Amino acid sequence: MKKFETTPHTADVGLLVEADSPEELFRGALLGMSGIMNGNYCNESGPHPLSEKISLTSIDQSSLVIDFLNEVIAFSDEDKAVFCTVDFTALTNTRVEATVFGGSGIEFDKQVKAATYHGALIHTNDSGNLEVRILFDI
Repeated sequence: MKKFETTPHTADVGLLVEADSPEELFRGALLGMSGIMNGNYCNESGPHPLSEKISLTSIDQSSLVIDFLNEVIAFSDEDKAVFCTVDFTALTNTRVEATVFGGSGIEFDKQVKAATYHGALIHTNDSGNLEVRILFDI
């Protein structure tokens, strides 16, 4: 189970992600960010022919999700791409190895410049799910 919702913020776009596992949290964060970039692409697209490999190490899981999203943003900028899905080879509290899938040549609704560390702290909410709030610089 994963869910996400965008939240208003003065100069940025916020995303609140809730999931029942770290894998689903990362998937929800990716899908939520993709929805900010292009609200329809991941919902309407078929197969995702573009793939990029990601291999990162961070100091903790909260930093790791931000670093993961920033790596995806870099690929998005390179290829004018939106990435919708991710397959994990490895995911620990400090390391991610994965392949993200999407499409290139996509028109952005909003240009996401970066996922910020401001306030990004993965915690367990009252429902027992993992939750993180992410602010994107647009």
